[in-house]
Amino acid sequence: MKNVSVMCFHDELCQVFNALMTALSLLREGSKVTLFFGSRGINAVHREKFKTLTCLPDEPPEVGKAVMDKMDEMGLPLVEDLFVMLIAEGATVLACPVCFGAEETSMIAGTKLGVLAMLAVLFAVQGGFVGFFLYLRKRAKRSAELELDNEWAELQRSPKTS
Repeated sequence: MKNVSVMCFHDELCQVFNALMTALSLLREGSKVTLFFGSRGINAVHREKFKTLTCLPDEPPEVGKAVMDKMDEMGLPLVEDLFVMLIAEGATVLACPVCFGAEETSMIAGTKLGVLAMLAVLFAVQGGFVGFFLYLRKRAKRSAELELDNEWAELQRSPKTS
């Protein structure tokens, strides 16, 4: 059995519909499906907000309506029906608790601390690279100065011919 995650971060109805139909198709092909809604996609699973989702909101209203009419003509299921089918057929549906407005818990505090630790490691490694290249630059400069000093000393020792 294949594990599949479908993520939806948009609240545009056609995008949500595509994510749900993809998840349902994968589920019916035998995959274990997890749907995750985050960012603006949270509106698709919000009790009051999912009814306000529109298709192609950046286009003129008649374009979105034409798409919705075509979907109705094709007999495609409604978004709420797709959710019922997915849950009834065993899909896992998750939503980002922070996007949903959850209070900060110890898990969120731990995540923030983890991000800070990763940033500290990143800056330490980058600092190491900067230090190493500064060391190489200083060493190259010292080597060039020594070479110049040796060449100058050699010139001063050479016999003068006039």
